[in-house]
Amino acid sequence: MMYRTIPALVVCAAGLALGCAHGAAMAQHAHGHAHADVKPAETYAEAVSRIREELAELEQMLERRAFAAAHEPADVIEHLASALGRLALKAGSGVPREKVRDANLAGKDLAKIARQFHDAADKNDGAACLRLLPRLREFVAAVGVFSPERWVCDMHCEPGKTFDGPGMCPVCRMAYKPISQVPYSANVAPSPAPVQPGVTTELTIRLLDPAGNVLGLDALEIVHEEPLHLLIVNADLSWYAHEHPAARPDGTFVLPLAFPAPGEYTLFHDYTPKGKRQQVAPFNLKVAGAAPASKPLVEDYDTVAQIEGYEFRVRCNGVKFFAAEDSIIRIGIDRDGEPVTDLENYLGELGHLVIISQDLKSFVHSHPLDMDDDHAGGDAGHDHAHGHAHDHAHDHEAVMHTARAAVALGNGKPSDVVFHAVFPRPGLYKAFAQFQHKGRILTYPFVIDAEPPRNGRQTPAADDKHDHGGHDHSSHGAKK
Repeated sequence: MMYRTIPALVVCAAGLALGCAHGAAMAQHAHGHAHADVKPAETYAEAVSRIREELAELEQMLERRAFAAAHEPADVIEHLASALGRLALKAGSGVPREKVRDANLAGKDLAKIARQFHDAADKNDGAACLRLLPRLREFVAAVGVFSPERWVCDMHCEPGKTFDGPGMCPVCRMAYKPISQVPYSANVAPSPAPVQPGVTTELTIRLLDPAGNVLGLDALEIVHEEPLHLLIVNADLSWYAHEHPAARPDGTFVLPLAFPAPGEYTLFHDYTPKGKRQQVAPFNLKVAGAAPASKPLVEDYDTVAQIEGYEFRVRCNGVKFFAAEDSIIRIGIDRDGEPVTDLENYLGELGHLVIISQDLKSFVHSHPLDMDDDHAGGDAGHDHAHGHAHDHAHDHEAVMHTARAAVALGNGKPSDVVFHAVFPRPGLYKAFAQFQHKGRILTYPFVIDAEPPRNGRQTPAADDKHDHGGHDHSSHGAKK
């Protein structure tokens, strides 16, 4: 038996919020904090499609009253809107010659209102954000006149088929949705089925765009040396795997895997479609048999773990971790009483830290901070995994200041690996840190119980669907 999870928000670590992009420097704005560079659109239609996606994400943030976080999608809308006039002039843009001026003016109007919204969100002015939202929607609709929204069945009953407007799917009888509001997803077909514990199963994976088209290798960016990162946990988070399925010529990916025990598993597919932001698509898979008794999560990050001859510890300066604020997680690694100073890069990074909430609704993949970075435009614990959907405001300078203050307390070692994360809501989280030393992959699991937020900060409601996805990487990149 297998079933797909409800399409979810992807949440990055700099808000545990989903979808941050890779590789480019951050732009410093007059308001004093940095943004990841926005990857330019190649066509008018692409720009409008991405603007619609950003608006949908922004609206979800406002529903959760995460007003400060909404400055990120507003910033992307502003950048994309500013280019619409130029894109409308390009041959084959789809904009009639006599309408190019109208498209240009509509783009300028949208950029202006997006800047006003950005400034209101940056001040965490919820009233102003809500007041500006109808105008933002109006101007998004205005630029969309020249590139009409397509509609789709989000169950992908007829993969790849889109429609001009609202309607009802003749197969599942569900209403069509605007394609900008349908997330990327993944479908997993095991063989043989049902999946048996301890028996190698071949998983055939199809990565799907919002219209249900299969995204093969040629449609994906190579991120940290791989097109697809598959992170798998069981229901109580006592088992974890980080795998890299192989691409096939037919556009699918395949992975042979033996699940250790009966029960339910969540597969997080982490990938970046070309021209888009990073996605994390969850899929639930059931392994036959009665699941063993669940192992309760107990906070243990303040203890020393002995793993394969190494000592691992989290240095937290004797303080708790709190939801909705920047957390600096320093990990010390010793062997034979001496610090390990010669870690090797693993998948392009000095380490990987995956953090998953007990309810499996929040996910983050974090990479080490560059503690030698002295400029606001540099590497700040890159938020990698669903563009930039930060549920909480985050800027590079503040994170680096917090990290350096933590390191300066002197209870650690220069060899400690430093990560950044933001826990979106209070509760228990299981973390899996991975490093490579002398060719060996070392996995260090630990549990953090995030306290309720301080200073009146807001977090998403506990019954929100999902905040899947998230990455917080060592170098902020261009938004896709």
